Amino acid sequence: MNDLVEAFISGITPTEQAKLSNRRLGIRLVITEYENMVRASGGADEAIQSFVQQAKDRAFQEISRHSRNGIPTSTAEFYQDVFEELSTRSRLSIKELKNGTFQVLVSVSSPLPHVVKDGFSSIAVAQEWINSGVADAIIRQVIAAYPK
Repeated sequence: MNDLVEAFISGITPTEQAKLSNRRLGIRLVITEYENMVRASGGADEAIQSFVQQAKDRAFQEISRHSRNGIPTSTAEFYQDVFEELSTRSRLSIKELKNGTFQVLVSVSSPLPHVVKDGFSSIAVAQEWINSGVADAIIRQVIAAYPK
């Protein structure tokens, strides 16, 4: 898993993301790509969450490494965005239901996760929704309503 985390950190660079008009969307798409790699290698939700947590820890190291005298550089600010997107993603999961559809859940400080949307025909469709601006706003509202 460490190799995958290092590949993620070295592959998600400010230069690559600068080519996109929406840096946050670009970061979410790369996170999804790596989640799919974990899933394709037989990883379940626990493995994906482990990857996200380790990537989040590495992003934090990059923030520290690129801050001079406590002042963040533009690279540190980029990794702060990566860290924040990973923090949000660490609260999400996609669950397949008995009827073959999928739902997106947010882990909140209540006994059960909060279902933010269901009825997706596949994991890929659920991921597309997660990466959308509409979903991002909804997910952040749910997280804000249930602080840890």
